[in-house]
Amino acid sequence: MARVHDGQREGDIAPSLDAEAIAEFLIVNIAGIRIVGRGGADRAALASLTEMALRAPR
Repeated sequence: MARVHDGQREGDIAPSLDAEAIAEFLIVNIAGIRIVGRGGADRAALASLTEMALRAPR
């Protein structure tokens, strides 16, 4: 969660969002992306999912 706070201070993550919720959101998305990768998704699909997950907290 410290990295989320760092991102909020640096302007990469909206300061109005709950840091704990954003940390949980990112962890869940990373887990999902890993599952999709194991399921055979190509790099482009994984990159797209990653970008969406990282854009959401902005």
